[in-house]
Amino acid sequence: MNLKTTTLLTSLALSVFAVSGCGITRTLGLKDEGGDGGLNSVGASTLALPLEFPHVVYSLTDASESYWMSSVPVDELIAGKLQNGVIAHVQLLWRPYPGKTPTSSSALNLAVRVLVVSEGKMGLYSGAGFADPSGDAGDSLVELIVMGSSLTLVAKTEGFNDLLSPCALTADVAARLSPEDTVRFRRGAAQLLTNALAQPRWVRASPSSEAAVADAVDTQVLLAALLGAEIVSTSTELRTR
Repeated sequence: MNLKTTTLLTSLALSVFAVSGCGITRTLGLKDEGGDGGLNSVGASTLALPLEFPHVVYSLTDASESYWMSSVPVDELIAGKLQNGVIAHVQLLWRPYPGKTPTSSSALNLAVRVLVVSEGKMGLYSGAGFADPSGDAGDSLVELIVMGSSLTLVAKTEGFNDLLSPCALTADVAARLSPEDTVRFRRGAAQLLTNALAQPRWVRASPSSEAAVADAVDTQVLLAALLGAEIVSTSTELRTR
């Protein structure tokens, strides 16, 4: 196995460990923006990538809450020369309320996208999950715990070596309310993908991961829908914001 193509874990984490050691527990009273988590394989490898998210912002949309969690500052992302980093976008579609909505982690109230960049090579993971927020929507700082999710690699640039898919994102973060920075994170991530596409190096992750996508759909449209659009209902309707 080529050493350069295996830096997904070595360049972004100090160690690789069993998924059983990556549980997330609620930490009440977070005072500062940021947090940590993991991108954990649920396949045969049972490997995990521990993550730190010092930069976490959120904003309110028409019918949901949009969170961006990043290992790098938004200015570095916008510069377009990112070599290593993880940027996650989670869209909270509804808040769990005991007695009114499902509160089990087996329920789904998140749309999840995770962009992993390793030595300039990129992999995009997408799926759904469950999160439990604390604090009121619109507070200057809220806590979000992503308790579980199911993700698969949907697209990658040439040379990106996927060691995790299928995998799950977990996180415990404090998010700062900032509509401006959520827009900047979205635009920076979308531009990073556009630049990769412009180099004609974007390739299919695997035939099975895109089986549900019509062959006629352009890859760039697919990526825009995955990362640059907000879900505005629980149906399949997407609207770019």
